[in-house]
Amino acid sequence: MKDVPNSGTYVIMLSGGLDSALLSYLVLKELPDTKLVLNSICHQSLNYYNLFNVIAIANWLDEKFPNRIEEHYIGYYKDRNEARNNRTKTRDRLIDKHQASGLLTGMTINPSELMTEGRDESRDKPREHRIVSSHGIYHYRPFINDTKKVIAELYNKHELHDLSKLTISCEAITTPRPCKECWWCKEKHWAFGYY
Repeated sequence: MKDVPNSGTYVIMLSGGLDSALLSYLVLKELPDTKLVLNSICHQSLNYYNLFNVIAIANWLDEKFPNRIEEHYIGYYKDRNEARNNRTKTRDRLIDKHQASGLLTGMTINPSELMTEGRDESRDKPREHRIVSSHGIYHYRPFINDTKKVIAELYNKHELHDLSKLTISCEAITTPRPCKECWWCKEKHWAFGYY
């Protein structure tokens, strides 16, 4: 893992998506002297769409890497605004509780082919791989300038098809999921060739 030291405990946002699941796996596999604290957010407004996914991913990681996950904290929020208002407070509490030495985020950059409505526009431009967080520790974002196609290549390289099946990319509020219509479904299809 580029630039991430092989020691200490890292707090990672486990969303239930492909990027954070892959990053969690790679850190545990390639940095054997590290431990993870998984931090997940579930929104009532999205019918807790990712709840079962984050639990399944955490269980899968724990089975592959016993005793390397110190905690899996799941925050239940009314909507994105409530989650956003509590994100830093929750993250800082987990950093203090586990004396974390860093933060990890698996976010990628938007592909230029999919600059369409519905995307997260904050992902449009390249950003630094490593920044200092408000808590004063490093925040590592190893995929921040990679598209989802790089993520697909890494899933194939490490033969992680069973892990990819546990993830969710769709952000539709109602079933069926994947909806095949939302921007997130389209990005996954663009990179992986399936929804």
